[in-house]
Amino acid sequence: EARCDAQGRLWLGTMQNNIGEHGEDLPVLRRSGGLFRVDTDGQVTPLLQGLGIPNTLLWNDAATHVHFGDSLDGTLYRYPMTEQGQLAPAQVWFGPHSRGGPDGSAMDAEGYIWNARWDGSCLLRLTPGGEVDRVIELPVSRPTSCVFAGPDLKTLYITSAASPLDHPLDGAVLAIEVDVPGKICHRFAG
Repeated sequence: EARCDAQGRLWLGTMQNNIGEHGEDLPVLRRSGGLFRVDTDGQVTPLLQGLGIPNTLLWNDAATHVHFGDSLDGTLYRYPMTEQGQLAPAQVWFGPHSRGGPDGSAMDAEGYIWNARWDGSCLLRLTPGGEVDRVIELPVSRPTSCVFAGPDLKTLYITSAASPLDHPLDGAVLAIEVDVPGKICHRFAG
């Protein structure tokens, strides 16, 4: 997972290699991942270690906290943060949930998070308080992430992974029109 914050700093997560010699999935057995911030001058700052499968990086408008997920835990966390980008201890924000594990996410203009649910065949729209607002059923088994686009930011593009369940659209990119605009993504400023 990688995404830039409003200051143009790149945040990225790392994890154990989970792809075998022949492209097969390997189980993630180690918490060898980390979260890093690359500042606009190229300085790299380690923020977290001991992560399983980092996913979801989203900030509130005031940049006082970041939502960050670890799919190995099945949980989305909320980390209070300083203006300089340092993190305070995590608070469990959402999860685990019966509709799959958390993967990538997008935030809409109302501050709700649209979370792709690996092995859950859906997106969950989560309130700023961490409650399920709605479930968006999808014709894929492993949605991986989503992003708002289009002239009014009301088109939600959803990526998906191939799956052993062989749903006909697994591995496709989907697009749906939604009733609330999303937030724009930021570019790296370095």
